[in-house]
Amino acid sequence: MTISCLSSAFSQTKFREGALWGYKDKKTNAVLIKPKFGYAEDFKDGFAVVSEQAATPNAKKKMKAINLQGAYINDTAYDYLQNLGQGFFGFAYKLNNSRYGILDKSGKVMIQPELNYVPTISEGLMVLSNGSKCGAIDLKGNFVIPYNDYAMSDFKCGVSVVSKGGYQKGLMGKTGAIVYAPDSSGIVTIGYFNKSCVAEFRKKDNRYGLISSTGKILVQPIYTRTSGLNDNGVMLYKDGVQVGFTGTGQKK
Repeated sequence: MTISCLSSAFSQTKFREGALWGYKDKKTNAVLIKPKFGYAEDFKDGFAVVSEQAATPNAKKKMKAINLQGAYINDTAYDYLQNLGQGFFGFAYKLNNSRYGILDKSGKVMIQPELNYVPTISEGLMVLSNGSKCGAIDLKGNFVIPYNDYAMSDFKCGVSVVSKGGYQKGLMGKTGAIVYAPDSSGIVTIGYFNKSCVAEFRKKDNRYGLISSTGKILVQPIYTRTSGLNDNGVMLYKDGVQVGFTGTGQKK
């Protein structure tokens, strides 16, 4: 692969010449990687997904990943390849297998194509779903949470929203320890944690409260309506009366 120059500031931007794509420096307009790809994605964290096939509805078949020098990370072409960032990729050899694996930036297979879907990176971990089991690996490929019977969300504020054998929701920490156990109390939804690591939750009787990422109930679930929690707080309603709470769960 011919490189005219290389920017240490990751200023690569793709450009098209005829039917082919290459990359240039968006500041100087100097060509970094000459056009040779029928399909090309933007660089992300030093890598980009490309295909030598023509840009047709099937262009995403037989995809590879390149580094900043334009070199392929390995010789394998994939029917599906997604740049997850931080030097990791989700892949599938054949899309009709409907199973996905994970590559590292050297092109080495970290997780074989056994996953239900491609994970995202959240707080240095990737939550994996394999059949009816979930677990989590760190960015070295080590299982920090072995496959278990909980359904798991991505991590935020150090916890994953989990459920087991039903709709009841709880919280699991980054070591796999249960912070708030799903139980018959019937928390059926736990929302997105705000910057104060507080989330709104709803019980099966459709009453709302607030919970912290440590599993502490900050506001008891006695409210029948909510304005929706954000970083600044929330308005909760009961018997036609509204009560304001801050983003930390304190009554205003």
